[in-house]
Amino acid sequence: MISKTQIVRYAFVAACVVLTADHAIASDNYIGIFTFTPPLTVNLSSAHSDLIVSTWGSEVQGTVRYFFNGNAGIRNEIVTFGQTAGEMISIGSEFEAFCYEPAIVLPPSPYLGLTATTMSLAPGCLVFVQWPGLPTYTFKVEGKPVTQMRASDGSSFDALPLVVTRDGKPWQTYYFGYKMGLAAKTFDYPVEATDPDYFFYESLKAADFKLAKLPPPTVEGTVVEYVNTADFPNSPGGHYFYSADVREQVGVDVGEVGAFKRTGRSFKAGGYVSVCRFYGSMSPGPNSHFFTADQGECDLLKSLQQTPIPGAAQQWNYEGQGFSANTPIPAVSGGAPTCPAGSAPVYRAYNNAWVANGKNPWDSNHRFSTDPDDIQEVVTKYGWQNEGIVMCAPN
Repeated sequence: MISKTQIVRYAFVAACVVLTADHAIASDNYIGIFTFTPPLTVNLSSAHSDLIVSTWGSEVQGTVRYFFNGNAGIRNEIVTFGQTAGEMISIGSEFEAFCYEPAIVLPPSPYLGLTATTMSLAPGCLVFVQWPGLPTYTFKVEGKPVTQMRASDGSSFDALPLVVTRDGKPWQTYYFGYKMGLAAKTFDYPVEATDPDYFFYESLKAADFKLAKLPPPTVEGTVVEYVNTADFPNSPGGHYFYSADVREQVGVDVGEVGAFKRTGRSFKAGGYVSVCRFYGSMSPGPNSHFFTADQGECDLLKSLQQTPIPGAAQQWNYEGQGFSANTPIPAVSGGAPTCPAGSAPVYRAYNNAWVANGKNPWDSNHRFSTDPDDIQEVVTKYGWQNEGIVMCAPN
């Protein structure tokens, strides 16, 4: 996380991702809710179980079936998500013998939500008798902005919440993790012991689950390291830049953005959170890029950004998602942070452009590497600051 002293030196930014009305998903989010990788290990009532989900096929509807068989007993729910050409158009839920009909109708993704439809208990399903007839509810489904969640072991992942309300009150929320599919579910209805359907609702709540730990990440590309000493003569050790975009790398290689040269160093892109990318400006600066996988750092930089970009004040400006990575699992009991399975630490060093008594005659810059010797090199030779593990890359 960014400290109070770092707030000054980062010359902070903001500009929250612009979302269209009614919780449309940001245009640069890369969540794919139709990607499932069964089975995932989840936690249910403190017991570890496998979450069994079906893979989306070419059929109009994909069915997510998840059940738990362990210390908590057998829990079974079937959720049917209708899709057409990769876009979700409906959702229906069945808990054991309990189901609704017809399915809730949604607008095409990513604009999940905005449409409500009335659903009645279907014949043959579990009925709670409310004379003189069956209850009729109005359900609404909304896709909320992508958020960062934590698994039980402390590891983080980007998730798309799919929120279901019944008659305007919270009902259930499904969380789709990046490249994992359904990763968590909560029954959100406010239940009191005096509710006539209390025991049924408690059964629904008992089927809640959350991701226990991340599966190993897949490699999604290569983050190439560049350095430029010619255009930044005042900066100790030069200026470093990183790119996972092959098209951008071609432009950098041919000198479109200055005298940046490959160092021969790189690390793999891949993981379950997006790495936020920021840039200042050539003038007034900072003429540099900054990358962070930390949700707190990213949100703080966005919240402090002035729009439109001021012509006289230095600030960072959000450019979207640079690549994907994992975040370190927080240290426990005074230990060191660790990386999720299948990923290795990425260390960060800072060139001390901002110090306690003001700014040095160069712009802020950071170096990232999976090799701690690279970090130690700029610390020893040029007086940079070792900021430790800031993200994790695929092994």
